[in-house]
Formats: sequence, structure tokens, C-alpha cells
Amino acid sequence: MKKKILFLLILLSSFFLLAPRANSKTPEELTRKIEELQNKLSELAKTKNTLQNQLIYFDSQISLTEYQIKETQLEIVSLKDQIIVLSKKISVLDLDLNQISAAFLTRVSQSYKLHKKVPVLWFFAGQDLNDSVQKFKYYQTLQLNDRKNLLSMEETRLNYDLQKQKKVEKQAELESLQKKLDQQSKNLVSQKAAKNQLLEITKNDEKNYQKLLTEARSELASLKRFTTSQGGDICLDSPQPQPDGWFWSQRDSRWCSQLIGTSTDSTDIVGAVGCLISSVAMVWQKLGHPINPPSIAQNPSNFVPQTAYMKTPPAPPGYVYERKNYYNPDIIDAEINAGRPVIVHLDLGNRDGHFVVIKSGSNGDYIINDPWYGPDLPINEHYSTANIDSMRLFHP
Repeated sequence: MKKKILFLLILLSSFFLLAPRANSKTPEELTRKIEELQNKLSELAKTKNTLQNQLIYFDSQISLTEYQIKETQLEIVSLKDQIIVLSKKISVLDLDLNQISAAFLTRVSQSYKLHKKVPVLWFFAGQDLNDSVQKFKYYQTLQLNDRKNLLSMEETRLNYDLQKQKKVEKQAELESLQKKLDQQSKNLVSQKAAKNQLLEITKNDEKNYQKLLTEARSELASLKRFTTSQGGDICLDSPQPQPDGWFWSQRDSRWCSQLIGTSTDSTDIVGAVGCLISSVAMVWQKLGHPINPPSIAQNPSNFVPQTAYMKTPPAPPGYVYERKNYYNPDIIDAEINAGRPVIVHLDLGNRDGHFVVIKSGSNGDYIINDPWYGPDLPINEHYSTANIDSMRLFHP
């Protein structure tokens, strides 16, 4: 029995000694690995757009984010250690400062009493001149020591203030790193979700993936034709107001030029093709979940990889998304009466397309929030219900 136990202990020891350690990498190794993955991603971005290459890209991106998280975690640990050291220094300096101050105040008090009791001229008033000179020198030594104590106290105080300032700076840096880590963790979740969503949509089939890309290119081209046909600048000079508290404009100067998703096309900006994400943000806001277009645009899991195409818009917490490829005023009226706005796609002819939000009205007489033209507009001012070819709903 003892031999079996000894054997098990040796086996377990060997396992722990030989098992790989995720956190054993040094900062230099992490930096080198991050650079390698960044270079790999740059090369992958130039390869043929196939499902297999996209999955490899996702895996590399996920690995990169994981290494970046480890790097940030190491920086946080190092900063926390530095803050602990600084806190100890500050405590010691605080104690030293109090002791020096107390000693100095005691000496000042004694010197004052001596000066009041024995004026300086008293040293030379006695019969013994030598004794008077010795007493005067002693008095001068006390004054010199007082000055040294004063200088020491000032140096300690300056050092104390310096260490406190360093601690404040390190704490601000730590807070910044914590936010960075939180964002990296969110990125990792969204990257994994994007990969899973791609596999789910395509069923891990190349033909389905190429069909999805064709669909994406077609819709984005349609949205761009609409915005181009309107003339004038895509981006407004100043942000548009929110008269109802939940209107968002795709042309808002704060995010109009922001690239959507992980698109490789520099023209896939919110102002040009962001009518759907702006409409989705409006519905979220209306249903009590504050969000804005750039928040949706920067989440890669919302889009088909390397495009700005959002096949399945994200639903607010507690809701599910449903798409109906037809127009039915009864469904729209029921949703509006329940307090849920409806996103509709408009087929404007000439292969132009656009998304708007129906917010009120009934039986085709609707008021819309239009990401392009603005809030609270009759649908018939620029379009017609005959242009509606599909509806996007969000149900509880």
C-alpha cells in the first residue's frame, strides 16, 4: 500500500513539474508572441477570402487577444507591487516626518526657554571667560543642530510628497490598465462569438460562406447607392438632437466617419452604410437599453467578417430578433401599440436600399425616425409604404 501511495506521489509531482503553465511567459516572450500574431494577421488579411482562411484569422485574432490580456495582467501585477512598495515608503516617511517634527519642536521650545532664561550676553558676563566661551559654543552647536533638523525635516517632507505623487500616478495608471483589461476581455468574448456565429450561419460550408459574402456585398452596395444619390455631404457639421430621447443619426459628426465592424473597405463607414445599425441603436434606446451607433459598429460579432454587413442584428437583453421578408401593416400596428418600434427596409428602385424606424401611426400612415433625414417625419415625405419589402422586429 505504501509503495502505491509513493508511486502516486511521484506521478503527481511529475505532472505538476511537466505541465505547461499559461502564466509562465515573461513580458519579453509575450511581446514577441504578440508581434508574431500581429504579423500573421496582416498576412492573413491579404489571403483569399475563404471560410477556412477566415476561421484561421479568427483563431489568430483570439490568440492575439489572449496574449494581450496576459500582458496587461502582468503589467497590473507589477503596478500593484509598485504601489505596495510606495505605500510602505510613504508610511515610513510619514513616521520619520512625525518624529523629526516632534524632535524639532521640542528643541525649538528648549532653545526658546534657554534664550529667555539666559541671554546671549550672559555668556560673557561671568568671571571665567573660558567657561563663558564654552557655553556660547555649546549654544551655537544647539542652533546648528536645529538648522540640520529643519533641513532634514524639509528633505523628508519633499520626499514624502514625491512618493505620494508617484503613488497617485501609479494608481491612475492602474485604473487605466484595468479599463484596458476590461475592454480586451470584452473583445475576446465578441471575437469568440463572431467565430461561433459564422460557423452557425454557414454550417461550416464554403458555399454558404461565399453566398453570405455575395449577400453582404449586394446589400452594402445598395445602401451606398442610396446615400450617394442624396447628394451633398454624408457627414453633418454638428450632431443632430434627440427630440424623443432615442433618435440616432448615421450622419452624426461624432461617428459618421467610423469604419463598421472589421470591414476591409474604407468606404464602409457609419455615414455611408450605417442606417441599419443606427436603427438598431434607436430600438435599443427606446426599449430601455442605452446604446449608440458606434457601440454597435465596433463590435465585430455583429457583422459578417471583413464586412459591414449585419445579417442578424443583436437584440436587447430580454428580447429576440425576428425578420419578416414582407410588409404587413397589422404586424407593425400591433408592435407599435405594444411600445416596440419596427425597423423596415425600403426598396427604393435602381437597387437602392435604406432602413428606417417606424415609431408611431397606423395602417400605413406612419411617423418614422430616419437615420438619414432626421426624426419625426411622415413616411410619405420621402418614401412610401409600397417601398417596404421587409420588417425587423424585436419581441420580449
